[in-house]
Amino acid sequence: MLPSSGALGSPIELPPACKVGVGLGVAVAVLVSVGVGLGVAVVVLVSVEEGMGSGGSKVFVGVLLGAGVRVGTVAVTGGALSWVGLTGVTPGVDSDGVTVSAGATQAASQKTVSKSSSNVVCFEQDLFIVSSWLGKVLYIALCVAGGQSSARSFLLAASLSQIGLKEKWGGLAPTMEVEMSFPQLYVLGSGTALPSVERDNTSMVVDTPGGLWLVDCGGSAYQKLLRLGLDALQLRGVFLTHSHPDHIYGLPALLFHLKLAGWRSDGPALPIYGNVPTLAMARRVLGAYEIDRWQPPTEWHELPEIEAHGFAEDDDLAWFSTPVSHSRPTLAVKVVAKSGGHVLVYSADTGPCESLLRFAAGADTLLHECTAVEPLAGHSTPQQVGETATQARVGRLVVIHYDPAYLLSTGETLMFIRKGGFGGEVFFAEDGMILSLDARQGDQE
Repeated sequence: MLPSSGALGSPIELPPACKVGVGLGVAVAVLVSVGVGLGVAVVVLVSVEEGMGSGGSKVFVGVLLGAGVRVGTVAVTGGALSWVGLTGVTPGVDSDGVTVSAGATQAASQKTVSKSSSNVVCFEQDLFIVSSWLGKVLYIALCVAGGQSSARSFLLAASLSQIGLKEKWGGLAPTMEVEMSFPQLYVLGSGTALPSVERDNTSMVVDTPGGLWLVDCGGSAYQKLLRLGLDALQLRGVFLTHSHPDHIYGLPALLFHLKLAGWRSDGPALPIYGNVPTLAMARRVLGAYEIDRWQPPTEWHELPEIEAHGFAEDDDLAWFSTPVSHSRPTLAVKVVAKSGGHVLVYSADTGPCESLLRFAAGADTLLHECTAVEPLAGHSTPQQVGETATQARVGRLVVIHYDPAYLLSTGETLMFIRKGGFGGEVFFAEDGMILSLDARQGDQE
């Protein structure tokens, strides 16, 4: 899926002429490859009949036909793509024929990716993307006859011609498609403490009819809200998970920008929630900038380090916090949508812990950090993320505070999440992604 206007849009729609071109290209390539294959088989059958005997010649011809099918399936999609001239806009393909996104290509230039494990994950994700039973049968048949490289060529051609796919192929991880409804969660940043070209520090905002709620505050929060079409002056609350710089350093700039944008000094105070050491750090940082006159009025709400503490509620949402396991005191957050009862939990920075398991138990959506490749105190590996999601029995898992540019690829990460036992839907958060908190809507069409 390709993003549009701050939301995830509909699949690529090709002009009718292009679809006809794809269809004709596929048909011609199939006829040519089958004709050539049969022609070669007949010639070989006649020429070797006397020397090899009928049994041997049939085996030989079978081998040739198998090879012909493999070559033919690749030629089919290659010819179709060349026919409509779309090869320049399709995802890149690595030496094993595995389609990769731009981010995965960048990651591959920095480290060696395990191809065998990646292929296993690709097969699982391919079947997830193919929506029609006919498409699944064709895909499996092509895997058997021509290998996964050929089958994924079919996926690429089918996506361009809109044949039986949920979404345009764009790498190992599917992208969530939602209709616009409330509440919505917008991912402002999805990366680790070190930003990359594709991902900024993790933060997010919940959009409700009553206003916006910000969770953590990295850099350029005001601009990111503008780019997503959100009115920053509608902020109704800020929740800070902990005091590490990547989660709070943008707060002074955000408050300064809100004042410049027209937040009146006699207007409503902006509530800011967090545990005691986090708010103390945030206030010290603000004090260093000496912007008292150039920020909105604020209310500082110190949250206790107790489990499932309810700290805010309005007509749309109820908010809860719970302590988790990190190198500094940290609070995970839970959002319960009153319309439909959808429950979303964000783990914040944490290693595996019992408090998070209790907090996230039965949640519809779990956004979980995935910062470590090997076990690391205060953070989680992909397998640990899978184990937590499994034990908490969550509906879907969204991997966040993660960056394939520095960590494992999305394919490897998914493989280890599955190894942790989680068999539900897995998505990889990206900057600008939108999640629906309305339980009445499906996550996928």
